[in-house]
Amino acid sequence: MLFTTIEDETDTLQAVCVGDALQTCTPVFLIAPAVLVQGVIDHRGKGTSIRIEKARPVRFHDFLEVAPIAPPPSEVTQALLPLLADGHLVQTTPEMVGV
Repeated sequence: MLFTTIEDETDTLQAVCVGDALQTCTPVFLIAPAVLVQGVIDHRGKGTSIRIEKARPVRFHDFLEVAPIAPPPSEVTQALLPLLADGHLVQTTPEMVGV
C-alpha cells in the first residue's frame, strides 16, 4: 500500500495506491518530482481521498508548446513582398500578382 498527499495552491488531498496499480505506480512516485494521477475520488465522513489507478511522471516538455519563430507566409503575402532582381528592388502591385 502506498500513501501520498497531493497538493495544489488551494488544498491537499490524501491519495492511496493499492492492488495492481501499486506495481505500476510505485516506480513513478519514486523517480518523478511531479506526478499526474488518475483514480476514483472517495468521500467518507469529513474527508476526501483519491484511490490511484494510474500515474505518470509530469515532464516540463509536456507543457512546453513549441511555436515557430514566424508563421509561414501565405502565397499572396509572398507574391506581394518586394522582389530582388539583379540587385535592384522591384516594387510589385496587386495587378502584377493577380490579386
